[in-house]
Amino acid sequence: MRELVDKLTLPMESEMITYRRYIHEHPELSFQETNTAAFIRQKLEEFKIPLMGGIRGNSTVGVLRGEKSGLCIAFRADIDALPIQENNDLRFCSKTPKVMHACGHDAHTAILLTLARIFSENRELIRGEIRFVFEQAEEGLPGGARMLMEDGALDGVDHVFALHIRTNMDVGQVNIQPGARSAAIGSYELTITGRGGHSGFPHRAVDPVTVAADVVSAIYRIVPQRTNPQIASTLTVGYIHSDNQQSPNVICRTVTLGGSYRTTDNTLVEELLSWVKKSAQYICEANECEVTMETVIGYPAVINRGEDYKFALQAAEKLGFENIESQDIMGGEDFSYILEEYPGAYFTIGTREKDDPRTGGARHSCDMVLGERGMLVGLKMLLGTYLEATDNAAQ
Repeated sequence: MRELVDKLTLPMESEMITYRRYIHEHPELSFQETNTAAFIRQKLEEFKIPLMGGIRGNSTVGVLRGEKSGLCIAFRADIDALPIQENNDLRFCSKTPKVMHACGHDAHTAILLTLARIFSENRELIRGEIRFVFEQAEEGLPGGARMLMEDGALDGVDHVFALHIRTNMDVGQVNIQPGARSAAIGSYELTITGRGGHSGFPHRAVDPVTVAADVVSAIYRIVPQRTNPQIASTLTVGYIHSDNQQSPNVICRTVTLGGSYRTTDNTLVEELLSWVKKSAQYICEANECEVTMETVIGYPAVINRGEDYKFALQAAEKLGFENIESQDIMGGEDFSYILEEYPGAYFTIGTREKDDPRTGGARHSCDMVLGERGMLVGLKMLLGTYLEATDNAAQ
């Protein structure tokens, strides 16, 4: 396998980087990826890959069928960027103010486009059908995955695979494991109402600031005291503000605070939010305040079920990549919806280059720099995973 994969992928590395840099220069936010979608469709047309009809929005699905019978295998890449002003000195920095590919979706898209080109030029490798799924709006709720599923993009698929770059793993390292590979995510907001007044007469008011402080403390006790410590979970308070416009002698009437939850156990979501609400209600009732709560239920956790992850694992072994175990899985990802309904797997690849410290920076930051050498690993992994899955089916 290694010789074949190298033969097919190495000549494509430069072109893949060119794709990625163009997409990086022209980032677009969730549900606004019109130029990105046009670029993808233009390339697929150049590769003579037909597009699936009935796909709404800026998502795109290319379909290739081989002369040999076999499986229907899909690969998915997300295409949207983030509302971040890039702070890098690169020749191909974002040209769109306050928008940046700071999560690696530009790399994911370029890798999948290159894979599509390889198969378009080597159709004898196809056993059955391949779908190249480019998903809009992974970063923006409700995400693009559900719409793709509703549009039939994955109907009849036997396996579906996706990868994600990791800047805290070296080029040549991969993470392929069963079980939870991302967290269920969402948010909450509490509005605490007391009775405003004059700071010289606090006994005539009901100060919601002190009550909110108690609520914040209670929220941070929920995970360590109410959940199984073997299950990764977090509850955070991301903001807190009152209706007081910076007047030091005013006791405010309302305080709003909010934050997020994350857990690798999808069944814990309701329980975590229930404890937030109960804690706030008990504390507010004891202090003569009222409280209301609003929630946003985000994506469930990505869970590698079944044995599909082994195709990627076997490919990594044959291609000479180091599979490292990792529990760095508290990000959110709407590929979770797909794996709830279809067989498949999700894995990550390292893009940190040892000779360039910039490439080890955090994702979702204004100075993230992608280690582009890692993209070749991603391309090899997708191709190798396909070969493993189809070889297994042919046995």
